[in-house]
Amino acid sequence: MSWARLWLVCMVAATAGAIPTNMGLDHVGFTVRNVTEAKEFFMDLFDCVFDWEVKRGPQPNSGERGWDKLFGVHSESYMPDVLMLRCGEHHLAQYLELFEWVSPDQNPRDSWPKFSDIGHGYMSFTVKDVDKVMAHIKASKYYGVDNCRFLQDPAMEFPLRGELCKSTFLVSPFGLWIELTEWSESKKEGKVISWVADDTCVTSSAEAAVTTVEDIDTPFWGVDLDNVEHNIRVMKSRIPEGVAWRPPVKSHKSPEFAKFLVESGAEGVLTLKVSEAEMFALAGIQNIYIANCVVRPKMIQRMVAIAGKIEKLYIHVDSLQNAQDIDKYAGLAGLSLNAFVEVNIGHNRTGVDTPEEAVQIAKFLEGSKHLNFAGVTGYEGHTPVMEAEKKKEETGRAHGKLKAAKDAIEGEGITVGMVTAGGSCNYVDALQTGVLTEIQAGGGVFNDKLYNNSGGLGGHGHKVASYVFTTVVSSAPDGSRAMADAGFKSVGWHPFAGLPILLDNPHWEVAGLSAEHLKLKPTSPSSPPLPVGTLLKLVPGYTDAMGLLHRNLYGLRGNTIEKVFPITAAGRLQ
Repeated sequence: MSWARLWLVCMVAATAGAIPTNMGLDHVGFTVRNVTEAKEFFMDLFDCVFDWEVKRGPQPNSGERGWDKLFGVHSESYMPDVLMLRCGEHHLAQYLELFEWVSPDQNPRDSWPKFSDIGHGYMSFTVKDVDKVMAHIKASKYYGVDNCRFLQDPAMEFPLRGELCKSTFLVSPFGLWIELTEWSESKKEGKVISWVADDTCVTSSAEAAVTTVEDIDTPFWGVDLDNVEHNIRVMKSRIPEGVAWRPPVKSHKSPEFAKFLVESGAEGVLTLKVSEAEMFALAGIQNIYIANCVVRPKMIQRMVAIAGKIEKLYIHVDSLQNAQDIDKYAGLAGLSLNAFVEVNIGHNRTGVDTPEEAVQIAKFLEGSKHLNFAGVTGYEGHTPVMEAEKKKEETGRAHGKLKAAKDAIEGEGITVGMVTAGGSCNYVDALQTGVLTEIQAGGGVFNDKLYNNSGGLGGHGHKVASYVFTTVVSSAPDGSRAMADAGFKSVGWHPFAGLPILLDNPHWEVAGLSAEHLKLKPTSPSSPPLPVGTLLKLVPGYTDAMGLLHRNLYGLRGNTIEKVFPITAAGRLQ
C-alpha cells in the first residue's frame, strides 16, 4: 500500500470515529488571580469586547454547591467572578472566559504553573504585524509591571504549514502566556477585526493610492473640509462661554471623524446605540453620551463595560426601574456611570412627562453608589423643519419644561450640574434660551439639503459641505433621460428631505431614485446630452440617513483627497 493510500485510509478511519455535527472551537477558559485586572488587560491591548459577567458571594461555597465533587476543588472555595470576552467576529468561536477563585489551598497569587506542569496552557492571537504589536505593547502601561515581558525579542521566525511563521510569547502581568503569531501568506487574506480603529481594516491598497475625486470608484461620499471647518467656526462662534458642544455621531459613524471634531473643540460625542459607543470607545474617544433608553440586561452589561474603558460615560433614564437595573449591573461590575434624567419636552418619544417624575428618579440617582446624577436632558425632535418663528417658540416652550424639571430637582436640594439638549436645526434658538449647559448639534457641520434648506442653516451662515459623487452609466440617445450609479442605497432617503440636488449642471435635474440608480431628466428640451462616464456631484437629502450606507468618508480640498475617515460604526444597531 502506498503512503498516500495509507494516509487516506487512516484519515477515513479517524473521521469515522469523530463526534458528529462538530462546528469547531467555541472558547477557551483560564483561571486568573483577578478577573477585573485580566479584563482590562485584554480589552485594552487585544480589543476584546465584553460579552457577559456573573459575580457571586462567598455563600453558598463550593461544598454547598457540589462543586468540590464536580470540579475537585476545596469545599470552602468559591468563585467571586466569571466573565466572558469576545476576541473576534465569528459568532461561534473566538471567546475567552476568565475565572477568579478564592480557595484555602490555592497556589500563591504571584505564581503561575511552569510550562512543563500538567494542566498548563496558553492562548494565541493572530496578527498582521508582530513587530508593530510588540512595539505597541511595550509602550503600554502593562509592560514591565509584575514581570510582564516578551520571552522572544525579537520574535522568532520559522517555516510552518508552507508559510513563514513569526512568533513570540507575551507573559501577562497575571502570569498567563499569550502567543502572538504572524503568518506570511495567510495574513494577506485575513481581516483585522472590524471594531479595531485601524485604517487597514477598511481601506484597501487601491483606495490608499487615491489623490483626487477622479481616482475613486463611484458612488462615494465626500465632504468639503473647507466648508466643514467654516461651519464649525460659525457654530462655535454662537456657543457662549460655559456651554459645551457635543455633536452626535449618527450622520458619520466614524471614530476618526469624531476625533477631528474633538480636536476642533467638541467636548465629546453623542451616540444612540451601545454598539456605536463600543466602537468609539475602542477608538479612544474618552467622553461619550449614549442618548437612548437601554433596558435589556445583556445590553445594560455591555453599556456598563464601556465605563471601564473611557474617562466619562453618560447615559439617560426615564424610569425608576431602568435606573435601578443599570445601578445593579454597574455594582456587579464595580463601575460607575453618569446618568441624566430624560424629560419629554414635546417630541413625545421618550422622557418623563412631569417634574415630579424627574425628581423621583433624580433622588434615586443622587443616592446611588454606582450612578452619578449628572443633570437633565431632552430632545426637541419635533422642531427641525418648522418655520422660523414657530421653531423659536417651540424651542422656548421645550426648554421651559427642562427648566421646570431642573428647578424642581434643585428644590429638593439636589444640584443639577448639566442641562443638555438641542440639535443643529434649532441650535441658534436653543442657545438663546439660557437654559442649556451643553448643545447637541452635529449635522450642521455637514449641512446637507435638509439642514441647509428645511432646517434653515443656510440662512444662519452655514455652507453645504456634504456630497455624493456618482457616474452617468446610461444616457438615452434622444436626450430624454440619463441614469447614474447612486440609488437610495448610496444617498439614503428621508421624507422630510426628498431627492438629492444635482450641482454644477443647470441643464439636468434629479427625477427619481431606485435601489442602485439615480434617474435624471433634462430641465428643458434644449438641454445638451449627458454623456456616459460623466462624474456628477449631488447634495444628499439627509446625511443622517446616508452616512451609515458608506464605509469611507473622503475629506476633500477642492478635488483633492486630503484624508480618508473610515466609517467603522456603520451597521452598529444594537
